[in-house]
Amino acid sequence: MARNIGADGRDVFRAVITSTGKDGRPSTWHEGPYAKPGAARARVSFWRNHLADKGSTVTGHPERALTVWRPVDDAQPDPEQYRTDRDGRPTWHSTDVDGDRLLAAVAVIPEQGPGIYLRTDLRGSSIPLDQLDDFIARLHAIADAARTAHQERTQ
Repeated sequence: MARNIGADGRDVFRAVITSTGKDGRPSTWHEGPYAKPGAARARVSFWRNHLADKGSTVTGHPERALTVWRPVDDAQPDPEQYRTDRDGRPTWHSTDVDGDRLLAAVAVIPEQGPGIYLRTDLRGSSIPLDQLDDFIARLHAIADAARTAHQERTQ
């Protein structure tokens, strides 16, 4: 059964869920997409409650994405700027025309709270204006993940 989540260029959301079992091995999966971030958060809560009885620890966070529709036979790889870190949290990686690199990632700043970590080469890095909306949307996703990471550390 098809469902309409309003994925016509608007934000969509998914839950990134990590479960650590009694053996200590983590397992990460994604659920979604959803039209609202609350639905993704609810899935994290569901799995946290459902697996607690089985001795598993569950963490997770919602991620946001702008949908970009392309033909099914389009074999282009996903852009490098949408990679996630080893914890499955959103990042932004880009390389400008001179080869200068930019990284934006989740930061939890001791005694200050959630933040965004930015790193670039010594010469700085440029973002073309046609990528600005995508960059800003990704910064919002990184900020949401930073808030979640901060909340998990303070609980």
